[in-house]
Amino acid sequence: YVFFMYSLYILYIFFIYSLYILYIFFIYSLYILYVFFMYSLYILYIFFIYSLYILYIFLYILLYSFIFFYILLYSFIFFYILLYSFILSKDCIGIN
Repeated sequence: YVFFMYSLYILYIFFIYSLYILYIFFIYSLYILYVFFMYSLYILYIFFIYSLYILYIFLYILLYSFIFFYILLYSFIFFYILLYSFILSKDCIGIN
């Protein structure tokens, strides 16, 4: 009877400790998965935000370069018209 009780007690202790170890393992695995998932989401978020920021800067530079070339084109047209009108005015006056 005493041996039977001790064996039951040992089995009970073994069962409780195995459940405790499984519980600890499960909790730590969930925690590790949570940390990994959160850090991966954070890294993806940072990458996405910085890529959008770089794209925004690139489009901003492209827009300003188009505006600059537009102004340059119109200034060339304006100077061409001025030069042409100057040549025509000299021809109309009769100066060679």
